[in-house]
Amino acid sequence: MNIYRYENFHQFAVFGIGMVLMTILMIPESEAQDWRYSAGYTIQNYSLLYEENSANPEGFRSTQKGAFEIELERYLLYRLYISGKADYLVNNQETILFGGPIDFKQLGVSANLGMQWNSLGVYAGFRVGQMWDMQFRGITAEGENAWVEPSGGRDRMITALTGGIKYYPMRYLRLDAAIHKQILDPKVFRPTPADNFTPQVNGFEFKPYSVQVGVTVSIPFNSSNRSRERVRHINETGQLPTALNFGLTRFSSPLDNTRVTSGFGQRNARPHQGVDLHAGRGDEVYASASGVVITAGTQRGFGNMVEIMHRNGYSTIYAHLDRVRVSEGEKVQRGHRVGDAGDSGQVTGVHLHFEIHRDGEPVNPTQFVRF
Repeated sequence: MNIYRYENFHQFAVFGIGMVLMTILMIPESEAQDWRYSAGYTIQNYSLLYEENSANPEGFRSTQKGAFEIELERYLLYRLYISGKADYLVNNQETILFGGPIDFKQLGVSANLGMQWNSLGVYAGFRVGQMWDMQFRGITAEGENAWVEPSGGRDRMITALTGGIKYYPMRYLRLDAAIHKQILDPKVFRPTPADNFTPQVNGFEFKPYSVQVGVTVSIPFNSSNRSRERVRHINETGQLPTALNFGLTRFSSPLDNTRVTSGFGQRNARPHQGVDLHAGRGDEVYASASGVVITAGTQRGFGNMVEIMHRNGYSTIYAHLDRVRVSEGEKVQRGHRVGDAGDSGQVTGVHLHFEIHRDGEPVNPTQFVRF
């Protein structure tokens, strides 16, 4: 009865995750949705309760395996997303880094719900999969490594609750850490008795928890047609799309630990439509408020620059950048890194030229931001 119950539960779980993946692909697009495609490599550590074999002169290290992983994320709001993930074991038998008393093949899939901020994210979900071709490691009487099958079957189902964190030290590079909690009853595995063979352990079972860490290349994606349409709409109307135009507009400093070096108003008998802020080359420049990037590139006089349209008719300009780190049509949150400070364009030194416009007219940024 237990086997029957587990098989049906496994089939139901696989069906459920399949439905989640189909939902990810079929959700209608809205102005607040983005995609992110990821591929990476993770090291998975399995905690075991094992029975040592005193006849085996070798101990064993922790059981670690290496896996290739792919993930598709679909953002429902700026920060909220759902994702489907699959992983497959690629490093298994005993090496300098990997090994343990057992060898097996493994494929897992999971469905997750998460929240992602500028650099840090968290998620939780449900994972199912299968281990197969399990083998016990040991030695022969001649001292050579050998493997034998477990008695009573070589397969094990994976069914677990999972949770983890994601950290982006760079835009396309991500560090991952996750923990999995098995939700099926444990099963004891024992090696099949064999002549001229001493197994490394007499038996084991998997502990409820396993952990994994990894490095991932993660690429965000916006439909180019949708991005162009978003920018065209803003340029024609001067307003964000209705879906993005709710709420108050709050501004913060685009630089950390800065000060105004040239104020708003007349300068050398010419209008200075923003403020110049003290900066060092490469200092991170942040979006002063949430919105949509409508310009990201080079403009005469401004050099490398970014312009962002915000709610309620506001926009901001970030000029003389050393490097632009966003693209036109991209949605950004307040505090999102949009570039690096520099001295491109017509300048006499490294600084950030920062402007705030309201309904197309420049206003004094010091009325909105305390520098």
